[in-house]
Amino acid sequence: MNDRIQTVVAAAIVTAIVMSVATVPAAEVPDYRRDIKPLLEAKCFVCHSALKQEAELRLDAISLIRQGGESGAVIIPRNAADSLLMRRVRSTDIDLRMPPADTGHPLTDKQIALLKSWIDSGAAGAG
Repeated sequence: MNDRIQTVVAAAIVTAIVMSVATVPAAEVPDYRRDIKPLLEAKCFVCHSALKQEAELRLDAISLIRQGGESGAVIIPRNAADSLLMRRVRSTDIDLRMPPADTGHPLTDKQIALLKSWIDSGAAGAG
């Protein structure tokens, strides 16, 4: 009987631990419509949307982002480090950095982190 009580207590402790871990909220994944599309609209649409497609690139819909432009795919879902979009917004070369100096200010560190998180999480969303 003593072994049985120990087993029940151990099971209850394991269950409590699993339940507490399962209810810890994960870092919130950026939402395309709420977080990413407004950022792209503010920083990128002037050159990469329905009205204008520099380098044949549109960033105004997920399907078009995934399609890419003249340089190929601009995002690699789950791999922000190798995504062209990230390399361009992080570039210190004034000729490569996006957005270009004549169309807007560089993305902030917070905005870059948001894009990185979205791409690393799989770049999900609906356009």
